[in-house]
Amino acid sequence: MSSGTLLYRIIAGAPKRRSREDQDDQGERAALERRSREDQDDQGERAALEVLLVHPAGNYNRRAPWGIPKGAPDVDETLEATARRETLEETGVLVDGPLVSLGHVDYTRSKKRVYAFAGPAPDGASPRCASWEVDKAEFIEITRARRIIHPDQAALLDRLQRHVSPDLGLAEPEKTTA
Repeated sequence: MSSGTLLYRIIAGAPKRRSREDQDDQGERAALERRSREDQDDQGERAALEVLLVHPAGNYNRRAPWGIPKGAPDVDETLEATARRETLEETGVLVDGPLVSLGHVDYTRSKKRVYAFAGPAPDGASPRCASWEVDKAEFIEITRARRIIHPDQAALLDRLQRHVSPDLGLAEPEKTTA
């Protein structure tokens, strides 16, 4: 069992055009174009949702998927406190604002259960590799995050996007296949 935090930030006025990297195939391109149109605000700009992800360190993890900062709870530590501590330990970002539960996901192979909490990133948050456990810690745009996150954690992105969409006028997420 482990617990982690999915911190997010909204970038207002992000460019409407997405990079070729985000347009791998015709089906994804059509979905991205539709979401881009839906995401546009009155000024013709859109808001971009970015999430904080980490990549595990080590040569054997070179091709491993990214994930949320997470770890095992200490004795008598709440799951939310664990999520906050792990985010600080792995990324150097202090999570002191309110968090909401995103529930849990169960890994298909290992059967490990990961509880997740979400909240806005603190103003000026600048993630860094603060632990030997990670070799990258970055805010990543949600579309790219869907492609690189651990498949068993992808459902957390859907839940996060449903949580923030009503308040920000962002498009509802397409269901991620697990």
